[in-house]
Amino acid sequence: MSTAVVDESTFYGLGRDFTSTTRLYLQHWMWRRQLKYLLHPAVTGDKEIMSVADIGCDLSSIWLIDLAEQLPRAKLDGYDISSAQFPPAEWLPSNVELTTLNALAEIPSILLEKYDVIHIGLLVLVAGDEPVPLLKNVVKMLRLEVVHNLFHPIPDEIAHPWTHMHLLSVSELIKDIKDAGDKVHEWWELYVKAIEEAREGASIRMGMVVAVGKKPKS
Repeated sequence: MSTAVVDESTFYGLGRDFTSTTRLYLQHWMWRRQLKYLLHPAVTGDKEIMSVADIGCDLSSIWLIDLAEQLPRAKLDGYDISSAQFPPAEWLPSNVELTTLNALAEIPSILLEKYDVIHIGLLVLVAGDEPVPLLKNVVKMLRLEVVHNLFHPIPDEIAHPWTHMHLLSVSELIKDIKDAGDKVHEWWELYVKAIEEAREGASIRMGMVVAVGKKPKS
């Protein structure tokens, strides 16, 4: 079994253990259920021979695995700063490869203008308040040059699992907080109260936003 590679130079905040991986799978399947697609309908061209990259694939190794079922001949590459949540390589579809990459650092020349499509998602904790460096690196990896920005509200039928999935994220964040003193105990008390409120019917309805864009012509 290979040893996980973790680059600690970039803050993540969430966990990389069994519970975290399970939450990420749940999150992916709820997103897919609501969106009804993996590749956005605005993506055109011969999808069967596309080169697709997924940046931040701790969650989306499952996105790539699902996409491989639809596009068995496409080249599908996943990149993440840590390999801690990668499935065993021998379990992956033959056209899926996972590799470590710090998407906020300088992109290796071999990856420049390599991909037809790049998928990024759920990287708000990594990008922080300044997403421009990440987006500039992503653009460098695209070959080519319709912009869509769609909001998807959370319906009643998935409000319950959606809420519990986000509560799992909160527990991971609290566990990872260091040097917070008495605040940690206060946050845990609020977390327990949130769970109780969820049992009584309260829910988190933070919707999904999907943006699609093309690389500008030089």
